[in-house]
Amino acid sequence: MGADKRTLTITFYDNLNPNTTYTWKLNPAGAMIPISSATGVAMPTTTGSFTTGSGGGGTAPKLVSSSPADLAFNVPRNVNVVFIFDQPIKKTPNPGLAIEWQGTDLDPGRFSYTWSADGTTLTCDYDGDLPGGTWIAWRLNPESASVLLESKEGEPLPVDEYEGVFLTAQSGGECDPDGVPDTWGTYGVQKTALYEQTSAADPTPEKEQPFLFSAIVYGPAMGPTVIRGSVKLPSGSVKPLTNEFANLWAYTDHNTDEAAFDSAYPAGNYTLNFVLTNQPGVVIMMNMPASKPPVPKILNYDEARAVNASQDFTLRWNQFTGAGADDSISLIVSATNGAVVFRAPDLCVPRPLPVTATSIVIPANTFKSNATYSAGLTFHRTGFSSTNAVPDMAGSSGVGISTRFTIKTGTGSSAARARFTQSRLLPNGNPEFDHHSLAPNTIHDRTF
Repeated sequence: MGADKRTLTITFYDNLNPNTTYTWKLNPAGAMIPISSATGVAMPTTTGSFTTGSGGGGTAPKLVSSSPADLAFNVPRNVNVVFIFDQPIKKTPNPGLAIEWQGTDLDPGRFSYTWSADGTTLTCDYDGDLPGGTWIAWRLNPESASVLLESKEGEPLPVDEYEGVFLTAQSGGECDPDGVPDTWGTYGVQKTALYEQTSAADPTPEKEQPFLFSAIVYGPAMGPTVIRGSVKLPSGSVKPLTNEFANLWAYTDHNTDEAAFDSAYPAGNYTLNFVLTNQPGVVIMMNMPASKPPVPKILNYDEARAVNASQDFTLRWNQFTGAGADDSISLIVSATNGAVVFRAPDLCVPRPLPVTATSIVIPANTFKSNATYSAGLTFHRTGFSSTNAVPDMAGSSGVGISTRFTIKTGTGSSAARARFTQSRLLPNGNPEFDHHSLAPNTIHDRTF
């Protein structure tokens, strides 16, 4: 308070944020010690606001993109982390002081940093490989930073605004079971029917939303990032894709009525339209086959409920009638924690599964004794498949029918209920399904 008792000066503890509007209020309702005149008359409530300038004579910089993309999976352990800004950044001697790194067994001190000549790109190179199977998190200009990333005019990158996380690949083993690099993105249009078999009788549609239509675009782990998309149905109707998380955009629709579902999403041409950061728009027409696969059925269901874990077990099913050379069969078996214990086909074993197959041998000791496993058998009819239409992305369309069942060894145990959803055909002929294990404390697997 000034000597004249009429001037109140407020000094802020720290610098105010640039380009920000602040509001203030004197004598708000309920104030414990209101401002009053010398005679005790309270000053009426008064409000106001002001907006700070840019401070350094320029605009605050922005992060345009980061690589690996946010929430990317199976990122190679030898990858460099790259940040690209919309304007040149002041080249501080140690930009690492402005970056917060987190991750199990990750040593931030092992990063070295290199600026591009124009100062818009910062490359972070880790000495050796990043920890395997680890979520690596980063944050630019964290509140605790002793040095800030800022433009050449002195405008800082917003504090605590830009952050991301990615999952590194597991240690060892560079083989991809489906033949498509895990760092690739995927796109496609699929119709999926989900059945369950609980006895030797025919499978029945799952009780909750058994019929699914999906149009998805999932960007490559190393970028570019998907920024928008849509799918045009044979009727001419256009459905926008929504950002489910990070680099995944999708349009999905469930139904319990198969006839209504087929009427809404008939056979014919579907056009997927999407845009990736700094790339021209992608427009791809994909066919949805008119002929559906038969519903997969386990023919030796009772035997599958009493497997001797120490011996080979042959699982048998009905024939995929009418299957063509581009169609496929897939089998996935998972433990209660969601971990895949057996899959076919699998190029890493290698383990083929031709579309003409009606059985497969699961080797002895694949399973544990007295355990229960969730399994899904899928027949997939292909409409479109490509690995070269879009760089580092695999595309597909088709109709998939999946039957869920359980495999037990000995007396078995309580099993986690699993759902196989959102199908897509990989370019090598293998279908890929999202698998949702409902066991507690398990991570939902994205692909198999």
